[in-house]
Amino acid sequence: MCGRYVAPTDLAQLSQVFELANLPENDLGVNYNVSPSQAVYAIFVDHAGSRQAHTMQWGLTAAWDSKQKIANARSETVDTKSSFKELFLKNRCLVPMQGYYEWFRPADVAKTKQPFFIYSQQMKLLPVAGIYRDNEVTILTTSANKKLSRIHGRMPVLVPPKNWVNWLSSSVQSAHSIKELIPQVPDELLVAHPVGVEVNNSRSQGKELIAPIGSLVATEDIYRINHEDFSFEEFSNE
Repeated sequence: MCGRYVAPTDLAQLSQVFELANLPENDLGVNYNVSPSQAVYAIFVDHAGSRQAHTMQWGLTAAWDSKQKIANARSETVDTKSSFKELFLKNRCLVPMQGYYEWFRPADVAKTKQPFFIYSQQMKLLPVAGIYRDNEVTILTTSANKKLSRIHGRMPVLVPPKNWVNWLSSSVQSAHSIKELIPQVPDELLVAHPVGVEVNNSRSQGKELIAPIGSLVATEDIYRINHEDFSFEEFSNE
């Protein structure tokens, strides 16, 4: 799943990376611990095909309970669920992130879950797949790649830059064609490091939340994911 993330902090960078025709109408400010129900940036195309950024609320209102918000939808079944199918076919967007948090659960349930910050050293912002209705958005997730599955079994879906035009276009309405736009994320694209448990509190803020803590030694419960440079050329379907 994706339950917390770091929002873009530089609107000029956001505009440059996604080649926006406008800046968001509201500057949400710096947020190093975005959580469901909060306002977030989302990127769409208008009727003229220009890329636009708007603010939306993270979490779709559930059809079966108006008090329940759905922060994530599984990409594997999004085209078969009545709550999501039409949105997946027609209402797709990108949710930009600096990175996101995930929690490693030790085999010993008595031990505290370890939070990690996950991000890219090649992409300035992560282009996370979303679907929306009115002013609400949910984030698509998928099975984690081999590397990140050691932390958690799920991860956000990322859309390669070369597929942004078709992903955002409502004219692409074949579920099979749409799913081809969101290949599995290569192991080399994302890196992770452990962070402090302060991020567990949704009210916690500040850049210190993403600061790495001491190295984790490899054990049956906790392992090290090296924070290192990778050789990486392109996030593609190949």
